[in-house]
Amino acid sequence: MGSFGRSMLASLALAGLALAAGCEARSGGITFHKAHRRDDSGALDSGDSSAGDDTAPDDSVGPDTGPALSTDTGGGANPQGVDVSHWDYEVDWGAVYADGVSFMWAKATEGTGFEDPNFVANTRGARDAGLYVGAYHFAVPSDSDAVTQADYFVQHGGDWSADGQTLPGALDIEWNPYDGGDCYGMSVGEMTAWIREFVDEYAALTGRTPIIYCGQLWWSECVDDSDFSDAPLWVASWDDAVPELPAGWDDWDVWQYGAASVAGIPVDADVNVYNGSEARLQELADGG
Repeated sequence: MGSFGRSMLASLALAGLALAAGCEARSGGITFHKAHRRDDSGALDSGDSSAGDDTAPDDSVGPDTGPALSTDTGGGANPQGVDVSHWDYEVDWGAVYADGVSFMWAKATEGTGFEDPNFVANTRGARDAGLYVGAYHFAVPSDSDAVTQADYFVQHGGDWSADGQTLPGALDIEWNPYDGGDCYGMSVGEMTAWIREFVDEYAALTGRTPIIYCGQLWWSECVDDSDFSDAPLWVASWDDAVPELPAGWDDWDVWQYGAASVAGIPVDADVNVYNGSEARLQELADGG
């Protein structure tokens, strides 16, 4: 286990944050990790940044609180992961893997006009190093309809492959960093329908249901309590022992719980934990 994995386990031991058997994730709050800007051509462009991005509420206390351990690990530690974009610069994925990280999602696309320039290098390097690899799409619902964005994502790196190493694509849906209000100028009903159309289109194209990345505060403001439990939940929550869940889920699959120094990544990286064992993560990659 690398220094990252050891430090996270030490934090867990000190904080005493192991979940009791059968206990569901509850309480907490959220912050979000993306910085959003336009490049010189005016194209949409977002990426990972440190906590405290002024485009979103800053409730974070950082990763020292540590993630709660699942009891469904067969006695082992929960798999640790990172999510990256070109704002994380050039990553040494061999060093990341050696530091105890076993899965990643890399930004592939945003809206219908931006492809992350480091996506190919990130996914190829992570795959060669032995990590489970996934892609994510930063949604801009005011830019175009959901079907168009799901198609764009799949055509530019978001497809799924039954190779035992590729994770389902993720829909990153959160605070609007551009004009139009937190909910991209949409009503609750319109946003709910947009997300459902994206989920259904991605599933039709790839045979996999996408993971939804979001946090409870944004979801409660912009989306109704429709049941999206058919989609795995990647919840953003940096300030509590267990995350507060958005309406529509009764458990989380992946938890982004902070930012930390990870060997091989030049800047503090968004860090995540999987709610299950390594074998269960393999099942997710296999199509289960």
